Amino acid sequence: GTDGAVWGSAIAISDTSVAVWAPEYLGNGVGLLADEAGTIYRTTDNWVTKSTITTLDGAADDMVYLGNGIVVYSTYTSLKNFYVSYNYGLHGSWSLLGNIGSNQIDHLIAYSHDGLLGLATTENGKVVTFY
Repeated sequence: GTDGAVWGSAIAISDTSVAVWAPEYLGNGVGLLADEAGTIYRTTDNWVTKSTITTLDGAADDMVYLGNGIVVYSTYTSLKNFYVSYNYGLHGSWSLLGNIGSNQIDHLIAYSHDGLLGLATTENGKVVTFY
C-alpha cells in the first residue's frame, strides 16, 4: 500500500498539546505513552479512550515493557530520571530508581535471555542492564 494509507485517525492524547513520546504496548489492548510534560497515559482500547495515570518529573524519553507487569521509563530533562512500575504502569505504581547524573538513559528494549530482562544505552557510551 501507499505510505500512510493504513494509518488511523490522529487522536489527541496530550491535554496540553505538548509532544508525545515513549509509546509502549503491554498486550491485551493495553498501551502506555507519556508526554513532554511527564504525564503518563494508559489505554485499554487502542487509544479510543485514555486515562491519565500520573505525572513524573522530567520529559518522557523512552518506555519499555519487560513482561510480568514490569514497565521501565526514562526522562531526558531535569535529572534524567529512571522509573519502574511493577503493576503494568497503573496509578500509584511508579517508583523512582534514580538517575545517572547528567547522562541520559535511552533506547530501552526488552531483552529476555539468561535472566536479563532488558537493556538501555546512554549518551556517553554505556549499556545499562536490567535483571
